[in-house]
Amino acid sequence: MSKAYEVAKLLKTLDVYDISPLFETNMPGFSLDPQLGIVPVAKNIEQDNYFTQILVISEHNGSHVDAPVHIRQGEKSIDQIPCGYLIGPYKKYDLTCFNPEAGKNITIDQIKEVEARDNIQPQAGDIILLQYGWDKYYLPYSKKLFEKDWYAANVPGINEEVMQYFRDAEIRAIGSDTVSTDAAYTESKIMSMPGKEKYFLPNNILPMSGFINMSKAPVTGLFMAVPLKIKNGSGSPIRPILVDTKNTGIEKMIQGLKPYDISPVFETNMPGFYNHPTLGIVPDARTYEKHGYYMQTLVICEHNGSHTDSFKHIHANMPGMDEIPADFLIGPYKKYDLTKHQPQRGTNITLEQIKEVEARDNIKPEANDIILLQFGWDRYYKPESNDPEDRLMYSFGPGITEEAVIYFAKAKIQAIGADVVSADCCFPNMPGHQKHFLPNGILIMESFVNMGPAPATGLFVGLPWKIKGGSGSPMSPILFG
Repeated sequence: MSKAYEVAKLLKTLDVYDISPLFETNMPGFSLDPQLGIVPVAKNIEQDNYFTQILVISEHNGSHVDAPVHIRQGEKSIDQIPCGYLIGPYKKYDLTCFNPEAGKNITIDQIKEVEARDNIQPQAGDIILLQYGWDKYYLPYSKKLFEKDWYAANVPGINEEVMQYFRDAEIRAIGSDTVSTDAAYTESKIMSMPGKEKYFLPNNILPMSGFINMSKAPVTGLFMAVPLKIKNGSGSPIRPILVDTKNTGIEKMIQGLKPYDISPVFETNMPGFYNHPTLGIVPDARTYEKHGYYMQTLVICEHNGSHTDSFKHIHANMPGMDEIPADFLIGPYKKYDLTKHQPQRGTNITLEQIKEVEARDNIKPEANDIILLQFGWDRYYKPESNDPEDRLMYSFGPGITEEAVIYFAKAKIQAIGADVVSADCCFPNMPGHQKHFLPNGILIMESFVNMGPAPATGLFVGLPWKIKGGSGSPMSPILFG
């Protein structure tokens, strides 16, 4: 197996810390941004044979990352940020010993004190995490008037000397357990944002905020997050995790691998499964002229674009997206390049053809593998086309026979994904969804693109959002080879 595949197997042995809040209706967040709303039963099992929700979500709801265009017109949007940019070594500054207060900034002397205590120092390419302990005020279920909103309206911060210090260290990103990685404020009275405006975004240092539960994670390790590839995005919600690398050096191993982006751009009316609501983007939910910053709002189905299904998508009593471990879709992959069999619309690839690929590429499914089926069907992915026939062609692609479905299920794989809208038998017969994959704890992923250049084996990274009761989640997966 490849080096990347072995790195993936090593990664699966390490402890993971989920630092994302639960994405739910009216969750606490920055007071000037639209709040998240979830339409809970956009499709239901009784009438539609499957369950899905629609999210009306700001690019800055929940745990999220800002892109340079958020503050400065003409700068990079989130879909222009390099693939894998937010996967790398982190250093956590535990500032709780200073009892941070709203409206007060942490000083450079306090930062240096933490560095001496924990034997850390920022280096080029690091991802810096600021732990104020502010998530103790994250109270999404409080019934006390205005208590839920206090968390975001009042925050500690860092002074400009600290911002300049991290900028000069050439860090890659900076995140915190507050709603802002910038100067402190109270009662939502934000006088200035020098971090975003002067020190961070202009230097391609991406600010991240809205994290929780960082206290248990070690001081150093591997940070992993993958923003959604939103067209012209000012930022993106993310599912960040911290990995205790246990001195394995896996951070450098991953940085030595080549990333392959297999996500389409998320844009209004992008092609997808014909029966799902299509994605809509409100392009000027906030504008530079009226608000001092730019931001979009997405009206997005949990199954738009590249995405994963949760078990709850078809089976009402099985776990939803919020009950599935954060690192479930991080692990070793094996890619089945089926293009030489010239897959056709409405035709299933047979088990015999699957085994032919295995013999050719020296692969075989093993327990916990992530299996990728490359039909080459993304050649029919034409978001710019106005021809309805093009959309239908993409929506009704090839599949695999039930015998092949059973073969992969018996191998106890972790997940299966494809460059079609259904990684199963050709629609409407879907035994993978109904009988063999989801009921046996195997997640189904769909609508990938550009898998061709990636090697046959390697590391798969998918980090779906932690959506309350989610039937699935959009995500922008990466292959490392």
